[in-house]
Amino acid sequence: FVFDNLTSYLLFFSFLAFLHTRFADRPLGGTKHISLVASSGGLSATATVLALFFFFSLYFLNIKQIQTATDLIDALKPHAGGIAENLKAYERALARNSLARQEIAEQIAQTGSSVIADTSAPREVQEGFAALAVSTLERQIAEVPNDARHRFFLGMFVNRLGRFEGALPSLEAAHTLSPQKQTISFELANTYLRLNRPSDALALLESAFESAPDFTNARIIYAVVAISQKQFKLAEELLASLSGTPEASDDRIIRAYYEAHIYPKVLTLWESRVTG
Repeated sequence: FVFDNLTSYLLFFSFLAFLHTRFADRPLGGTKHISLVASSGGLSATATVLALFFFFSLYFLNIKQIQTATDLIDALKPHAGGIAENLKAYERALARNSLARQEIAEQIAQTGSSVIADTSAPREVQEGFAALAVSTLERQIAEVPNDARHRFFLGMFVNRLGRFEGALPSLEAAHTLSPQKQTISFELANTYLRLNRPSDALALLESAFESAPDFTNARIIYAVVAISQKQFKLAEELLASLSGTPEASDDRIIRAYYEAHIYPKVLTLWESRVTG
């Protein structure tokens, strides 16, 4: 993990500045040189300040980031003590208050989603991940309120908790900040469906599809939701261009027709997959 590509440059040029200050008043060859430093005491004070700055930078901009990276790697790997050890590693990484807070927040949300979906995970660990992920993402939003990414991660994570009403404000705000981002539109449309707002979901997916009609996944998702809402004509129009391609019998399309009880269509799609 690399958290700050400028760190090494900062330390390097700080060290050069120290060397320049230390030796710049020495004459070169036989050329007469007038020192710009008033006294050796002034030189000593300057060198001390630069040395302190160097070590301060070394710790806070290098060592601290390396420690955080180590914690984060520890949080991502399996532990003999179970998933609770991963949660502790994430907490250590956050406690360092390093430059990697955004990456840590996103990793917590991704790991937390897996832990919450794992029925064998201890309840207290699931709750710990949920609380930590939400609080960390909310802090990121407070620090960078105009970043759609943090709001999207929060809304998606809260959706995984089954709190669809709670996820809605974050996802709508993320969509407002980044209306062309397809993944945000898909997650928001799914939330609308969960909240029994199919017309809002279809309108959103229509907009997403029309903004990128060559994006096959947007076409399929729009068609699948149309099928779920019994808008079969719309679905056929959307899927017509996929005829004869493997995408025409996408699992999501087959499942949608099956759940809509259009069994002849399901059979036709399966036959085309087998013979194709």
